Amino acid sequence: MELEKRLSAFAIEQLQKAYEYCGSEGTIHFYNYWEQNVLQYCILKVIIYKEQQEVEKELKIYDQFLKSLNDNPNLVKTLKVIHLRDLKLICILMQKCNINLQDYMRKSLTFNSILIFFHQFLNGYQSLYQSRVVHRDIKPENILVYFQNNQPIYKISDFGVSKICHFYFNTQSQVGTAQYTAPE
Repeated sequence: MELEKRLSAFAIEQLQKAYEYCGSEGTIHFYNYWEQNVLQYCILKVIIYKEQQEVEKELKIYDQFLKSLNDNPNLVKTLKVIHLRDLKLICILMQKCNINLQDYMRKSLTFNSILIFFHQFLNGYQSLYQSRVVHRDIKPENILVYFQNNQPIYKISDFGVSKICHFYFNTQSQVGTAQYTAPE
């Protein structure tokens, strides 16, 4: 409840003063946030929208995460989702990771570490598939690396263009990053 109170008291410009600003992508802003419940820094993702219908899909995806996908160690953990209709903001508190896969790949990786990556990636993707969530923008920037005891844990992130499909053939719209688009 503390986060809801803080966010409703601030305008979006004041968030930069209250929390450490990490960057933005269009109408999405990222902040470091100390979460007392888990005693660690998290990422606060703030989405500014104009129309309610723009965010309904994303709210459904994160609702699915909170219900059934949060236990998978290879998906970025969603801690809280707050929808502030009056401010036209969605605030998503999520696990903070150390680096994305694109930057991590610049290191020399061993064959064994590549096998570990594929195993973890497929574990995360299998959970999405079983929950009928189609990511639609898998790329190195959307796979994050979290280090636990100096061991990398790979986590799929950024579900902004994801879709919950009741039937797998209804994903015909072209979204995501073209060079990483799956053939199906």
